[in-house]
Amino acid sequence: MNTRYTDSLIMEYNMPGSRQSKRFSPSVLTEKIIPVLLVILVLTLLAVVIILALALLGIFPSVV
Repeated sequence: MNTRYTDSLIMEYNMPGSRQSKRFSPSVLTEKIIPVLLVILVLTLLAVVIILALALLGIFPSVV
């Protein structure tokens, strides 16, 4: 296997000053919203998993 070729590919993808896409340039608003949306999605998923676990254990929802 040509390690020189694979090393150059790895360096190309890990370079901090790599080329930016010419078709897409994210706006400041997009750069702020995407991480916030990802955090909200993860927290929602975590809440659903906790509610399901509580429901399976018979703790939630409690019917009186």
